[in-house]
Amino acid sequence: FYCTHYFQDTQLDMHFSGLMYAVLSLFFCDPDMHPADFSLFAPEAEEGQAETPDENDVLMQKAAGLAGGVRFGEEGRRL
Repeated sequence: FYCTHYFQDTQLDMHFSGLMYAVLSLFFCDPDMHPADFSLFAPEAEEGQAETPDENDVLMQKAAGLAGGVRFGEEGRRL
């Protein structure tokens, strides 16, 4: 069967995430654990979930928290 019907990426991911879930559920009794937690593919964004912040804004906020760091704006002026 598999000589003519090749594996798809999603099928392989589903099988391996199910296997990881089965093995780890033997050792850890976590009711919140789900096979999708072990998937390599990014889960679909839920409607109620907030969008991720802009990467540039996150980097600027992290740079502002560095000890002795000085932030510069886009024009090169200090903020």
